[in-house]
Amino acid sequence: MDIFSKKVSFDQQFTPPSENSKEVYSYPKIELTEGNSKDFFLSLKPSVCSIYNPIFGDNGKKWDMFFSGQDPTGRYNYMIGPAGYDTEKRDWHTEFAGVCFNQVLKLLRISLTRDFKEENTTVGITYPHFIERREKGLSSLSFGSEFSFEKEERVLTPWSNWEFTYPSLKTRVELSLPTEDKGDKKTVGIEASWFGQMYILPNKEIGMMIKGGSNLATSTSVSIPGYNEIESNRFISTSLWYSFPLGKIRKGLWNPNIYFGDNFGVLWSSFLFPDNKSSCFSFGVELNIESSSLFGTSVGIIAPGIAITKDKKIEIYFGGRM
Repeated sequence: MDIFSKKVSFDQQFTPPSENSKEVYSYPKIELTEGNSKDFFLSLKPSVCSIYNPIFGDNGKKWDMFFSGQDPTGRYNYMIGPAGYDTEKRDWHTEFAGVCFNQVLKLLRISLTRDFKEENTTVGITYPHFIERREKGLSSLSFGSEFSFEKEERVLTPWSNWEFTYPSLKTRVELSLPTEDKGDKKTVGIEASWFGQMYILPNKEIGMMIKGGSNLATSTSVSIPGYNEIESNRFISTSLWYSFPLGKIRKGLWNPNIYFGDNFGVLWSSFLFPDNKSSCFSFGVELNIESSSLFGTSVGIIAPGIAITKDKKIEIYFGGRM
């Protein structure tokens, strides 16, 4: 988005139109009837997006489809996919299915998802906008909880997100407390992150992110560019970056549905301190391209880059984030 400013002129006088001159529109060829519950459920019929998936579908051996639907009020929506046919195994497959109840119990958001690949079921309750305002200081507060179960493993994860906004500065704190119940063993961990960015005109920014986690029983996969993922029970990672604009693309395609916005250059450096491995350090340059696909349902950043590790190893990577 671009923001423009214009000086206000108070010389122009505005006279509201009288009610007598208000036009009344009529549509004689359209007959309106009151709907019922049947009409409501018929509105949930899915819209289907079918793609031949040679990149994510095992070298072009799968046909994948996404099914999604939503009622006119926006209270109920669902998504199923990737679902399709494997031409090599000659078998139908479904990887994920989820349904979300928005504002059924205002303002709570309730979701139910099933990961068929990991055989994991998750129930989530979110209060997304407990505080939402455009003032200095605490500008946003949301909290919720997720409960997932997989065979004998149960995990309850309460979480909370805090956002603070000041002129040219934004900072966010995310905190979650995963409690795992695995048979006769029960553990409580903590995962926290702090994110801050400062805007420097025109359209430049510097930022920093600190993440950490501690869970004695369950290891977490952590990594920074230039290194493979590391399984660690405790870790701290830090990232610093400087971002500057490179240009505007603002073009896209209807089929396949994809859109590219602006692009930015990023200079960055990252540190990782796991408890069971030696520390990691890398720095490099990255290209960030704003993008969206699947008719705006998937919005994110395409981020190819070059990383140089502390061992002087150079690696080209292709990343992305939502």
